[in-house]
Amino acid sequence: MISVGSPVASTSGAIAGILAFKVLGKTMSPIQFLAVSLITIGLIVLAILEKKEAEKEGLIKMNEKDKNID
Repeated sequence: MISVGSPVASTSGAIAGILAFKVLGKTMSPIQFLAVSLITIGLIVLAILEKKEAEKEGLIKMNEKDKNID
């Protein structure tokens, strides 16, 4: 399973770019917008996959507990 901290820490550049654009009024090229968008989409996909994996592991653990009770 992928650590959640590593991908989130890797987004600091994208977050800094967004903040510079919004707060400081800096301009961004289309390629920079594309890069920020890809990072954001990647994080969303990663979060969805992590949630599904956690739910799957939770169901497996619950089934194992039910078997031990019987």
